[in-house]
Amino acid sequence: MKLADKIKYRLIGWCRSHAYDIVIPNYYMFNYEMDVFKLMQSGYITEYEIKISRSDLKADFKKGTNYTNKHEQIKQGSKANRFYFVVPEGMIEKSEIPTYCGLIFYREQRDALDVIQNAKLLHRNKFENYKEVALRLSFREANMRHKLRYNESRVKEL
Repeated sequence: MKLADKIKYRLIGWCRSHAYDIVIPNYYMFNYEMDVFKLMQSGYITEYEIKISRSDLKADFKKGTNYTNKHEQIKQGSKANRFYFVVPEGMIEKSEIPTYCGLIFYREQRDALDVIQNAKLLHRNKFENYKEVALRLSFREANMRHKLRYNESRVKEL
């Protein structure tokens, strides 16, 4: 299993701290993908961005459209309420992370996550459009079924 997948698997279990929390891997929102999306009962969203190399981390700060940078939008409060980087232990120092970001180390030997720096609350806007979450998930499920049917038909042709 790839390191990024190990981290994501552990993170999803770790994020389910309350029965009412919704935790979704690879969730598309605001025109970009969140590695792990967590919607809390309070209506606050936490984004977890998994990085397994320093170059991948640095590239994250260059992402965006021609008009806006992803991290500028995060700082301005137009994205999730909290934002965390999740990285292998020892990959970076706490001082390398902007103050608005949280930092979580994945300790592979123990298969554990440790919060190194708590993410700041960037805004108090609450997410209340649960229908949007359901529609996005149903689209993903329908897309997966379509791919499965396509692959099964290809096997029959052979």
